[in-house]
Amino acid sequence: MDLCGGDPRKDILNHIFGSAANTSWTGDQVRGLADGTETEGVMKRIGRWMGVVLAGALFLSACAGKQQPSSQAEEKTGENRESLQTETELQEPEIKLTVAFLSWTADPPDLGMVEDALNEILKERIHATVDLMPINGGDYQQRMNLMLQNGDELDLLVTGTGLNYYMQAMTGQLKPLDDLIDGYGSGIKDALGEYLNAAMIPGGSVCAVPVLQSYASATTFVMRQDLLDETGISADEIQTLDDLEKVFAGVKEKHPDMAPVVPESPGGGIFGLGLDVLYDPLGNSLGVLPGYGQTATVADLFETPEYEAWVYRLRDWYLNGYILADAATNNETAADLLAAGRGFGHFTGVAVGAADTAAATYGMPMAAVTFGEPFVSAGNVTTIAWGIAAQSKHPEKAMEFLNLLYTDAGIVNLIDYGIEGVHYVKLSDNVIGYPEGMDPAAHPYNFNLSWEFGNVFLSYVPAGTDPEIWNKSKEMNEKALKSLAMGFVPDVTPISNEIASVTNVAGQYMTILGTGAVDPDEYLPQFIQKLKDAGMDVIVAEKQAQLDRWLKENQ
Repeated sequence: MDLCGGDPRKDILNHIFGSAANTSWTGDQVRGLADGTETEGVMKRIGRWMGVVLAGALFLSACAGKQQPSSQAEEKTGENRESLQTETELQEPEIKLTVAFLSWTADPPDLGMVEDALNEILKERIHATVDLMPINGGDYQQRMNLMLQNGDELDLLVTGTGLNYYMQAMTGQLKPLDDLIDGYGSGIKDALGEYLNAAMIPGGSVCAVPVLQSYASATTFVMRQDLLDETGISADEIQTLDDLEKVFAGVKEKHPDMAPVVPESPGGGIFGLGLDVLYDPLGNSLGVLPGYGQTATVADLFETPEYEAWVYRLRDWYLNGYILADAATNNETAADLLAAGRGFGHFTGVAVGAADTAAATYGMPMAAVTFGEPFVSAGNVTTIAWGIAAQSKHPEKAMEFLNLLYTDAGIVNLIDYGIEGVHYVKLSDNVIGYPEGMDPAAHPYNFNLSWEFGNVFLSYVPAGTDPEIWNKSKEMNEKALKSLAMGFVPDVTPISNEIASVTNVAGQYMTILGTGAVDPDEYLPQFIQKLKDAGMDVIVAEKQAQLDRWLKENQ
């Protein structure tokens, strides 16, 4: 089995803040991540060779019939043989790549039309075609697990921090990409620069290519513009969390039955946790680098003064009615809650274009305010990435196609938005709109997946979005604070039992403390002690030792 740079026993849990609120991990589940995989490839089609062979036979037969002198015949035959060889080499057998990705809609009616247009380009550019395989987000991880384990026909797939990237890489389900990028992905290296190393795993290999997008995160609150206007406070006046509290009070006064703060995600999402003190989670947020990752000292986040101050603030907000009463058990999205008039706004980590994004999502004017510094850790960069399946028999072609997704704006926008004049019209150099008379609700190519394909900065901007959003995102990526541990991923094999135990404890306390539902005076000391009993100090010490070695070798 071809491992991507590591021992098959190794595994890394998904980011705890994405799962621990609703999932209790057991030791057996943690150890069970190390499943292997077999490999199987895609068959080549060779029909076009037959015409070349037949033409050559007929030509040689005609030459023989003319009874030329032997020296002339041999000379002509040699020339023809060379010509046939050159023609044959140019007509490579067609290779089809199976490309799986995440989708949140039914397959658009015009998917086949767009795929055909894309393949006409790819035949000329890389002598290959693609079979686009959108998979519904609710089924995606399960389908990928089965396809990778069974060795099904698969070349490229979307992966990432929350999509089992580290488990897939360290159990040999993804191909190591270092040599492939060097040989066929120069455009990827140029586009990503230092951020490519964020996808490195223990052992030093890169097994996925991050999607190039806005990586910086920041503590941001998005809110309904109409209700903000009612308070008489403008977004520009909100500079601190204390200022934000005044807005909450104004909204609550005018709308007593509304919660000024609701969870961004269903299932009691931990919308407050860590948003006002960003940190490098070092893979799973159990043992972190606080203070925007600018320190080399690993700490238990839940024992930091910043975390303590935050949960006390959340408790005050909850008691004042500023937080949705059932936030800890809520199963509705922010979009549902705001549309139903039950919520005013929510916290998010989006640093650029948060208001535009929320307005497009919720269908109403939104405002946004950001606190603190923009920050980038490896987890931000690898949220969405592309990998090559271990069973791919055409990894070079897969990398050639992937390279086009980071360098060719025409291909990126064809996949993102369809065919110009049919599915969209250009309103300016980089802004697009709907063709005249087209009903957006019945759009025949409505994937809306520009965030998923390669270099997002090459994609057009839909009308109503800031035309400069990509330039602003690039600037933010450049100036954001970057963790000292960018590219470091701990090997959790020695502490897998402790991680399982600590994760179970965290699942019991993080949501209730992170929504203000319980008194920190009582529950925070309990939480910290139970974390210690479960092995948090062991985790912190092991991560510290590994980080010290990594820093010595890499800085």
